[in-house]
Amino acid sequence: MPSDEHRESIHQRHDTSYRLSPIVPIVLYNGKQRWTAERQFRKLLGHEDMFGSELLNFEYLLIDVARYTECERRCSDHGLRKSIG
Repeated sequence: MPSDEHRESIHQRHDTSYRLSPIVPIVLYNGKQRWTAERQFRKLLGHEDMFGSELLNFEYLLIDVARYTECERRCSDHGLRKSIG
């Protein structure tokens, strides 16, 4: 007999109102130099122009630890919460 979890999984596959949970890509950078890489995922890939609109693209949230003050890094309301909102 299928478990409750398995039955729920089967139900979700057939439920057209089911939505995936949001995925927020975050880069936590703690290097000494300023972050200079592209923020758009697509621009980081080689030959991205070959794929047209089918290639996934997103901009990640950058948390550059070196740019926060010591207080911002240690306080309970630290930079991560400020960045996410």
